[in-house]
Amino acid sequence: MSAEGPGEVAIQDPCHLRHAQRVTAEPRAILTAGGYQVVEIDPVGLQRLQTFMTGWWFDEPAIRQTLADVFEQTSLLIDPHTAIGIAAARSTQRNPDIPVICVGTAHPAKFPDAVESATGVRPPLPGRLADLFERTETVTVLPPDRHTLEAFVRGIAGLGDR
Repeated sequence: MSAEGPGEVAIQDPCHLRHAQRVTAEPRAILTAGGYQVVEIDPVGLQRLQTFMTGWWFDEPAIRQTLADVFEQTSLLIDPHTAIGIAAARSTQRNPDIPVICVGTAHPAKFPDAVESATGVRPPLPGRLADLFERTETVTVLPPDRHTLEAFVRGIAGLGDR
């Protein structure tokens, strides 16, 4: 995305359990409506990308299974995004002497129903957020305008006009 607005998007693959089917049903329409240009990758370009990039996707049962396997093997609760990364790493044919690092990008409590259904354990909120649902919620409705949003965020952050 450029500083002036939406740019080009080559791939759009949301992985939220139970929402992926709804969101990916018409990705071109969603992206185009958001002002993005969908770029077709020609076969030669795709072949070039595949020399150094690999893409994976997993269905809901596979994500659940990975959540359950990781919990059973390590006693760690992970989020569905991390489960996809781990499943992809496990599916890749690679040299077993070279370690793979998978970085978790979300807290499992962000997806409590998915984690609980796969592991039988409902992930608790982190300590600093334990009272999250008792806090007062503040909502500010803004028009869909980038400049208005930027000014609002600058004001909250105490940055003023820059």
